[in-house]
Amino acid sequence: NHRFVLGTLVREFESSDLKLASRNLAKTTDPARQTDALLKADIPRVTKRLMGILDIRRAQDLKTGLTDGTAAQIREYLQALDLIVPCPVEFIGTKGERAERVLFSQPGMRFSQAQALVFALMRDESLSTIPSAERKIVRDAILDEVRGRMLEDIVLLETIKAKATGPVSVFKLQFAAGEYDMVVADADSATCSVYEVKHSATPDDRQMRHLVDAKKIAAVEKRYGTITERTILYRGHDFMHDSGVGYRNVASYLKSIS
Repeated sequence: NHRFVLGTLVREFESSDLKLASRNLAKTTDPARQTDALLKADIPRVTKRLMGILDIRRAQDLKTGLTDGTAAQIREYLQALDLIVPCPVEFIGTKGERAERVLFSQPGMRFSQAQALVFALMRDESLSTIPSAERKIVRDAILDEVRGRMLEDIVLLETIKAKATGPVSVFKLQFAAGEYDMVVADADSATCSVYEVKHSATPDDRQMRHLVDAKKIAAVEKRYGTITERTILYRGHDFMHDSGVGYRNVASYLKSIS
């Protein structure tokens, strides 16, 4: 099916980066990142300005209808241009079935869109009275969230290209609560490796909460085989945690699979 393309073209535009930044700032316990600045922003006006910068049209402005054939053609163009790559998503303990996540293979394009959002937001009149330090918190929250998702996409994309052949499959795994950012499963040996991808350069025990969850481990081993490796890929140095979870530098990991 071509749900990704059709959904992207016809849905009402809103910035997911803005929504995620608002959610993260609302739940943070870090005093240095606490601010209600986004609550004061004129979101419709910011969204309209962002649409103008990115040349995004509303669905009702389209002059021709969208068919499955049109969506298929657009998707073929995007894949031929090496802009999107499909990544499977599997589910345990939810009603979801095997699905597809679309990875954007050009992270520079993704980051430039986030920069456009920051540009539009920082020039909104409703934020003009907010102290500069608070505006910086908002800007950093948006860009950090995007960097994190970009890194996750890069790891998934490069691992799929390097390892997803024959009996080996690479996918994202969704639970009823929580997820594994990446699973590499070998059907022949009935083994798998599970990963979390973090943009942070600092280890934190909260990063491994899903990797040490006994129920999740049991469910994964029942379906995919023995877990031989539990790893957090991040920007710090390599070491093994007492829990058996390994911390590994993400750049070293990417070089090792290329």
